[in-house]
Amino acid sequence: MTKQEILTKLSELVTEPTCCSELREVADNYIKSQTKENKKILIEELREDIVPIDGFIEFLSSQDGRDFLGEERARDTLGLAKKFKAAGNKICFCPACQTANLIYNNRSLL
Repeated sequence: MTKQEILTKLSELVTEPTCCSELREVADNYIKSQTKENKKILIEELREDIVPIDGFIEFLSSQDGRDFLGEERARDTLGLAKKFKAAGNKICFCPACQTANLIYNNRSLL
């Protein structure tokens, strides 16, 4: 990957509906001003916000997950998450987590 490809992914990340507001703000700040301090803050926020698949499964299994997604959608998503984990995946499969993980794994290019 190139730095430009990472910046493109970062721009995509801020538009993802599943991206949390904190990461969206930090990423947007980095896009606007690529300082060392903003890079440090971005890398830390990426690290904090990438959800492990086990944490996602735990959330989907909880009352909070059912309240957030609705009973049927939480159940269906839980089934997908378990299949995703069984296939050897370690990170939540939502677009925000997948993109954040890609950026984090290529953080040296920031």
